[in-house]
Amino acid sequence: MNAMLSKKYWLLANFLGWTIGVMLIIALSGILDQFGLEGYQFYVGLGMGFAVATTHAPFLDRDFRGKIIFALKGSIGMMTPFLIADLFFPNAHELKLFICVLLGSFSFALLTFKKTQEYDKASRHLFTYSIAWILSSMPIFLIGLTMQIPSDNSGKLFIAILNLMLILIGGVIMGFTTKKMIS
Repeated sequence: MNAMLSKKYWLLANFLGWTIGVMLIIALSGILDQFGLEGYQFYVGLGMGFAVATTHAPFLDRDFRGKIIFALKGSIGMMTPFLIADLFFPNAHELKLFICVLLGSFSFALLTFKKTQEYDKASRHLFTYSIAWILSSMPIFLIGLTMQIPSDNSGKLFIAILNLMLILIGGVIMGFTTKKMIS
């Protein structure tokens, strides 16, 4: 790890990566909708995997080429289960997101294993990244519950702000969960 980068920057990088990932998901959704590709979720894995891996890369590799490869592997790792689910199980909506995040976190960890094993004990690496992705995604599942709350116009604004906080807290959770990797 670069000596000048600390745990504080790791937490900030995770928050920014998660936030950029959310923005990429929204942008990709809009672009794909324009081309008539509605109902797919592979872009969720692509956007979030790319953004998080890109913000992790500076901590894990000094070489620009290595950073690019790490970001690509993270993107592919997180996107692959979503793409498979979109192609082969298009109507499986209930647990699709949870299962794809679970499998995506594992494949993200597998594809980035070589680089991160230097910072995390090899036996814990898959567990660390998998748990981090799952815990980071859990607040998003609470959004379904907030949609059940009856509200007037001012209540809808509160619910929208609450939902935004539930989405963005994932980056902080990711940072705290994985910070031992850079210890």
